[in-house]
Amino acid sequence: MKRLLIISLLLLSLLPDTAKASETALTTLPADSTASALPDDDYHSPALAGIFSVVFPGVGHFYNGERAKAWEYMGVTFGSFAAGGVLIASAEKAQDDGDFALRLIAAGYCMYICTWAILADALDASASAHRINRDGPLVFPEGYKRKSPILAGTFSALIPGAGQIYNGDAERGVRHLMLGAASLLATKASIDCSMNASTRGGETLWGTAAYASGLALLVNTIWSTVDAINTANTRNFDAAHTRVEACTVRLSPDLALNSKPISLGASHTPTLSAGLRLSVSF
Repeated sequence: MKRLLIISLLLLSLLPDTAKASETALTTLPADSTASALPDDDYHSPALAGIFSVVFPGVGHFYNGERAKAWEYMGVTFGSFAAGGVLIASAEKAQDDGDFALRLIAAGYCMYICTWAILADALDASASAHRINRDGPLVFPEGYKRKSPILAGTFSALIPGAGQIYNGDAERGVRHLMLGAASLLATKASIDCSMNASTRGGETLWGTAAYASGLALLVNTIWSTVDAINTANTRNFDAAHTRVEACTVRLSPDLALNSKPISLGASHTPTLSAGLRLSVSF
């Protein structure tokens, strides 16, 4: 018995020390082998994204990997610029026409949309780069239709309230639409009366009224545009970051009677098992 014990101890002493071997293997690994860092290609500079969009509309969103936004900003910017140029040219040729004031207002609207789109593009590209670096790109659930902030803003810039209707908020859209229509009609009537005024005092009076109604139209348009953009961004963010508002957890006793034999012909004694059942409902 003593001989067998001595032989067993000798054999165990000849076996390699696995703990020391594993420790040695870990210490010989390079220091950077366990470090996980994001590659430089995944970082998007907010400053560069904004500068790219100022230099050329849409490029900042291409830089961020948001191609849909890039094409939308490019289409709105160049489309509004081209439409404004056409309306200005047609207004200069129709100074004696009754539609001169309306064409001039429409041309100013297009140039306003073009300027607004360039600024919004730069700010949105910079903000998107910062958000992507922090949270990653937005991933929407299946079946969700993304709301385009630039389209919502453009709809409200063209027709105040249209962006809200596009976002599904018809009540606020109708309010902006009625206020915008009233301001537009008042502006057009004041400009026509100012141009047809026979005295200098009447021209000044109607010019002041046109200025006031035009200012109200501009404020309502900007208000509706900013609100439509914020609503579209909020709905997209909420859809991509769905949260569970409430859940119900139930813990109930569970009893089971096992009366079936394991094999045919074998004797079996029924057994009773008891436990707890956990159910979670959202």
